[in-house]
Amino acid sequence: MTILLLGTLLAGEAAAQAGQFGLSLDKKAKGLNAGDFLVLPSFGVGVGYDSNVFYEADDEWESPNSAVKMRLTPAVTISNRNPKDFSVALNGAATFNKYFSDSESVASHDGLTGEAGLRLGLFERSPVRLKLEESFRRVMERRNVESSRDFNRYVNRIGGDLVFKPGGGALGITLGYRFVSDFFSDVDKDWGDLIYHDIKLNSTWKFFPFTAAVLEANWQIRDYVADGGGFYGELTDSQPLRIKAGVTGFFTKKIALTALAGWGWSFHDSRPKETNPLTKGAEEGFSGFIAEVRLTGKWTENSLSELSYEQTFDDSLLSNYVVRYKAGIGHQQRLFRDILLKLQASYTYLDFATLPAAFYYGSDGSGGPYSEASFTRADALIAFGGSFEYEITRVLAVSAVYNLELYNYDFGNRSSVFYVGFPDGRRDYQQFTRHTVLGTISVRY
Repeated sequence: MTILLLGTLLAGEAAAQAGQFGLSLDKKAKGLNAGDFLVLPSFGVGVGYDSNVFYEADDEWESPNSAVKMRLTPAVTISNRNPKDFSVALNGAATFNKYFSDSESVASHDGLTGEAGLRLGLFERSPVRLKLEESFRRVMERRNVESSRDFNRYVNRIGGDLVFKPGGGALGITLGYRFVSDFFSDVDKDWGDLIYHDIKLNSTWKFFPFTAAVLEANWQIRDYVADGGGFYGELTDSQPLRIKAGVTGFFTKKIALTALAGWGWSFHDSRPKETNPLTKGAEEGFSGFIAEVRLTGKWTENSLSELSYEQTFDDSLLSNYVVRYKAGIGHQQRLFRDILLKLQASYTYLDFATLPAAFYYGSDGSGGPYSEASFTRADALIAFGGSFEYEITRVLAVSAVYNLELYNYDFGNRSSVFYVGFPDGRRDYQQFTRHTVLGTISVRY
């Protein structure tokens, strides 16, 4: 069965939704009053089609697995109505996916995912505030690896923020900490289990009422539970540090901008290559420029557009890291008050660190020789998406979503070796096309 390794970013959303600065055309639910609390329930039933469930290449050996899919999505949020000195919010959401296919591999992906969380806020009107949170998720996203096997994960985050807003609130400083565990539910893949400490500093200074200077720093201490894990021991612990500074806010009444730039270091642990002579790049780390730019325009009360660019680095299950360059464009348009249209597109370029030689030679050293160029890889992803939502009544809505993903399809700078061999004979063809369609009826209050 084909397996496809895509790096840290895999066939994600086409572009980030325009939500920066509170700019959005989505309507807010009113909710149900329950004493001092506000309850926001919702439930959706969807039917759709996935042309490529496992992100497989359409080649002369096999065609991608496709399936009709049904999705059920109940959710609820409960929060206190008047959070003066104390705020609390509970949220729970679930998604049940049912695939209709003659393929046992596809049918095995029927499953339930969900999220539960608790957020507390203390001293909300004080210059020094404390925010605490706990969240647990069971996800069906495959962080780096696509396969026909059940590859779900359990992700838990716990921590909080200490917020300083002295004086009139022009200056704001947030110190945050999260402890994160990210475990695969498939015990055969426990080499990918990860725990890390996530530490952040965010400082803003408003030099205009709706415009601020920003300083962001994020440091993670990442520890793979199985040392030397991965297909050939290529997973390495790291302590990535990212520092960015810039501006964010409104520069006219209709245009908002976020522009941040800085530097990042992956600080991968060094280890002798003798631990596995076929694991090239064992000491390779990232040090380079990172940036985020987002330009949002709300032209009218019913029209919103966004341009975005991001350049950063992430951990990769293929090599020590992958550098990600992503450009996106999106537009939202509301028609006749009750119809909302969204369009988005993005281009993502992934540049991997040196790949383990064992991917090409085989774990016993056979299969070579290949040139040094064989150990490099750069991939590209183009994604398009669109959605239509019609609010029939205040509590009832229908929607339709379409997404197209093209991974290295006749335009990417694919690696010099067309496929990569794995211990069990599976192959990565480094190319796929995927269409997904989903229609949903939802009830929300």
